[in-house]
Amino acid sequence: MRWFKHLVESGSDPDIGAMMDEFGFKGYYLFFRTLEILGRECDSDNPGVLNGRFSWFLNQYRRGITSKLLQNYFRFCSELDNGNGRFIFIKKGKRFSLNCPKFKKIVDEYTRQKPYRNTEKVTEEVTSEVTKKVTPKNIEYKNIDKRECSEKDSPNPLKEKKSSFKYEKRHMDEAKYLELAVKSTNPRYKLSGNNYLGDWANTFRIMEEKKEATMEEIHFLIKYAHDDGFWYRNILSASKLRKQFSRLWEDARQEWEKNKEKYVGKNK
Repeated sequence: MRWFKHLVESGSDPDIGAMMDEFGFKGYYLFFRTLEILGRECDSDNPGVLNGRFSWFLNQYRRGITSKLLQNYFRFCSELDNGNGRFIFIKKGKRFSLNCPKFKKIVDEYTRQKPYRNTEKVTEEVTSEVTKKVTPKNIEYKNIDKRECSEKDSPNPLKEKKSSFKYEKRHMDEAKYLELAVKSTNPRYKLSGNNYLGDWANTFRIMEEKKEATMEEIHFLIKYAHDDGFWYRNILSASKLRKQFSRLWEDARQEWEKNKEKYVGKNK
């Protein structure tokens, strides 16, 4: 999400006023900082919902915000809005779940229109692809002697375009490993794209070249994610793994330290 709507009369909102009466100006800060976090981590298909590791979530606030204060704040907010709750917060062990029921009303138009943009993009891609296949490009029709036109000179609109993806065998091996993991834990999930394996392998190559992660760490995180009751539903492609890498690594760090000998040197 790029931004969310901040009404100029927010300071007069009775619920925000109640937060400030209870928590001082920290109540005002906690309210809008939480909206910022929800916006930054926004899932456009389900805005206002966030799940993850509580330690990561707490670190998104200033140092003066303690775990006890944050949980008391959300407990207080759950009774606001005539009992419907401005925030609904659940903490179980090291994980949390947060929902802001009214968040959909303040998301930006860019996020609201994503489903329509996706439809338009697919339509444009299909139209473009069909046009490429049926319309020869850059053909000079003047002064062409049909008898001199050989098969070699004739354009072939059905000739396949070479893939722009670059990767090596180890990157493709990890792409196939992720594919197997997704199909095993999410059997009803449909993998989209004609060459999603090439796309995934290319993403893993980029991650390795930019030193975002080693291939051993990528292999470990794929296994960790699809053994986890939360992450297996979220890591369904290489791009998702790359996007969520920091949060996922924070969750998996201790497990990696215990078992990294099993992975180091295996995927070279």
